[in-house]
Amino acid sequence: MDRSTALETIRAARSNRGITYDDLAKKIGTKDATYLAAALHGQHRLNADEAKKLAEILGVSVELANVTTAMPLRTDFPLTTDPFKYRLLELVGVYGDALRERCQELFGDGILSAIDCVVKLEKKGERGLITIDAKFLHYKEF
Repeated sequence: MDRSTALETIRAARSNRGITYDDLAKKIGTKDATYLAAALHGQHRLNADEAKKLAEILGVSVELANVTTAMPLRTDFPLTTDPFKYRLLELVGVYGDALRERCQELFGDGILSAIDCVVKLEKKGERGLITIDAKFLHYKEF
């Protein structure tokens, strides 16, 4: 079974058991819900112990769950046909330049890390709150 099919099988097992990502995070105990959702889409990785817990919780084999321990390959960028992803891209389009300038004002010349960050999604009434807590990396001169 290829990685994509294996991850789809794991996500289906989670859905079929009615386990939310919040519940999964509590049961695994080491990662938050958004991280786990990204891991089940191949965008983050779990360690072997976390994969074993995942297998137990979802009722899948450890061999299948071990696909989540593989190095993520971030080559599939969001499709603009998906309305949720499109709106996230729109946010970057609308606010990207402004955020880059504000970041430069606050920190200096550099970037916010997409590797050393925590992304959370919360429900606030009828609104969604996305928090990106990222390490700032100064550009280095050589």
